[in-house]
Amino acid sequence: TMKPSGKVHGNGTFKSRGCEGENNMGKLTMQLVQFMTNECSWTFQTCDSGNLGWEGEIREQQLKFKAPHPLNMIAPHIMIELRQVGYIEINGPDTDGIYKKLDEFFRSKWKVVAVQNDPEYCDLKYNMSDFKKRGSEGENNMGMRT
Repeated sequence: TMKPSGKVHGNGTFKSRGCEGENNMGKLTMQLVQFMTNECSWTFQTCDSGNLGWEGEIREQQLKFKAPHPLNMIAPHIMIELRQVGYIEINGPDTDGIYKKLDEFFRSKWKVVAVQNDPEYCDLKYNMSDFKKRGSEGENNMGMRT
């Protein structure tokens, strides 16, 4: 619900804190993806998101699934969030040692530092000082890093 000030008041499911946009949207997204693919057998096709509101405090996310397929019952999914404020957050199961593989990649290619994650917000978390931004229009170098 929205307060008269324009601020959003949540229901306790979606969590956020601090002034760097930390939230549990990725964690909840992966719970939904796991349910739709592993239990309902639908194909996860795409995900996009954006921030709205006076201060970007309203985050919207769209997930697109396609008709059921039997292989979806076994195919794992993982979400890697690259956050402009300098964090990389990982959500999803550690299938076939993917956490270790991602850790090695991030440390060797992007010089990240692992930081303590809060399990209610994400499964793994890294700090990366190479993400740069400038101006007030959202200009950044994330496209060059990916």
